[in-house]
Amino acid sequence: MQNTLTLADIEIAVDGELAERDEIIRCIQNLALTPSGTVPLDREFGLDTSFMGMPIETAKNLLAIELINKIDRYEPR
Repeated sequence: MQNTLTLADIEIAVDGELAERDEIIRCIQNLALTPSGTVPLDREFGLDTSFMGMPIETAKNLLAIELINKIDRYEPR
């Protein structure tokens, strides 16, 4: 059995600015999709989901505050 890697599986970004933007977006997506307390060495990473089940306007406001605080902490770019 032979292990092969094709160039079609590899994405290379030539424009550094575009690559950095994509990296920032990926980091924020990762942060937003991770519940806090689930990352073993950093229990603070991710979003606190305690607002689930609250009235929608309250939950939206708490989510926005949580996102702003976590992005400031984990994505300084």
